[in-house]
Amino acid sequence: MRDPIFGLGVQIKAATTTTAGATVFAAIPRMRGDIQTIGGSANQISVKAHDDTGRLDQMAAGLIKTNPVKFEMLFDPDEPAHAQILDDWADGTFRDYEIIYPDPVVLKRGFRGQVVDFQETVPMGDYIKCMGAFSIFTFDLNKA
Repeated sequence: MRDPIFGLGVQIKAATTTTAGATVFAAIPRMRGDIQTIGGSANQISVKAHDDTGRLDQMAAGLIKTNPVKFEMLFDPDEPAHAQILDDWADGTFRDYEIIYPDPVVLKRGFRGQVVDFQETVPMGDYIKCMGAFSIFTFDLNKA
């Protein structure tokens, strides 16, 4: 077993086009803080049948409900990648994204989604920030 992976260096990349199945991605700069990546929960469905014996209600996993991918970044309104996030939020645009883990991890994750939360904060004594979230329409946990 290898040592734990330090999270510093994770990148979220956005497709340069809105076409599903995009192959060209560009890093979204100035991401910071904790990034909540792909996750969620599955509801449980009773699979108990009339011919089962006993009182045990047998349960199986049902549909998955994904949680949004949440992020924080130091926001620059003139940065093209940041402006794209704001435009995608305003327009409801779907786009492909990649999550790139730091070395030595080779695995990438991918998802198609929308910007569903965008909140810019302009404090008096600090840098301009943005808290946001991407919904997940489809995902790939082992993206090539």
